[in-house]
Amino acid sequence: MIKYVIASHSGFSLGLKSTLNFLTNNLKKIIAISAYDDNEKTDLNFSDISTLLNGIDKSDKIVVMTDINSGSVSQKIAQLVMENSNVYLISGINVPLGLSILLLDEEYLNEKSLLSLLSDKEALPKLITREYLLEHNNDSQDE
Repeated sequence: MIKYVIASHSGFSLGLKSTLNFLTNNLKKIIAISAYDDNEKTDLNFSDISTLLNGIDKSDKIVVMTDINSGSVSQKIAQLVMENSNVYLISGINVPLGLSILLLDEEYLNEKSLLSLLSDKEALPKLITREYLLEHNNDSQDE
């Protein structure tokens, strides 16, 4: 079984969970954790993340998605990754990447498949300028 966790500063995790649930029609159970914000109504307190991981069978896989690369939330999860070979940390999560992770066939979820998703140019942020739009609009009209 695979557990999906979104851990972030403040309410980002709740918003991302809501968006991913909307886009996937609640396909997977996602646990949202908001760090440093006691006013958020999250599934789990940040301090409970160790308890969550300790309560999961070692044959299960856990994908933890965090908001900021090298941020304090990611650093805390990275400590848990060092202690658990069944935990994958994806930092710098966004909607397209989160969607790709959730739609990945669970049978094939492993380090190689996750690395492949991370290199997918569609999941990376883009700067869209007028020139970009004009160029790509012309490309689509040529088809």
